[in-house]
Amino acid sequence: MRVIFLDIDGVVVTWRSHFAYTKKPDDNRFSSGLMVDHDVVATEFLVKFCTTYDIKIVMSSTWRVNEKTCKELLDKCYLTYFLHEDWRTIQSGDKRGVQIQEWLDTHTEVGVNDYLILDDDCDMLPTQMENFIHCDGWDGLSGKNMQKMIKWAVGDKSLPDKTILNKELNKDIDEMVKT
Repeated sequence: MRVIFLDIDGVVVTWRSHFAYTKKPDDNRFSSGLMVDHDVVATEFLVKFCTTYDIKIVMSSTWRVNEKTCKELLDKCYLTYFLHEDWRTIQSGDKRGVQIQEWLDTHTEVGVNDYLILDDDCDMLPTQMENFIHCDGWDGLSGKNMQKMIKWAVGDKSLPDKTILNKELNKDIDEMVKT
């Protein structure tokens, strides 16, 4: 089984999507810092990615604390279907990497190379860095991040930032874009 540990803010709910979906560019109705406009490109990619590669999602975001709000957003993004049955990491005062490791320690069916972490924060453990994809907090899940995810899914563990040159990977990307 393969899983993605998913953060919400800065990955699929971004300032970019906030500015794009508010009625006016200077709308500060979320001046409290709460944004609720999900990035349609990011969430549609995640749906296609999880469907294509049979990936489950585990919420590592602080959104997981409020189950109702979290699942409402995930429903709106069509991501609820992909939630692992143990769908969230535990809430503790520890760094996110520690919370993820605690979840992994109780789910031995998920191997050391069978997970990715999508997050805009960097508080992961050193042993998790090869499985970590850092997203820009303002723009969220980028095209480069998506490339890295596809390379991981098809078995290329190098995860470079360079353009994908492998014909098979380009074929996978073309197929995902068509659907």
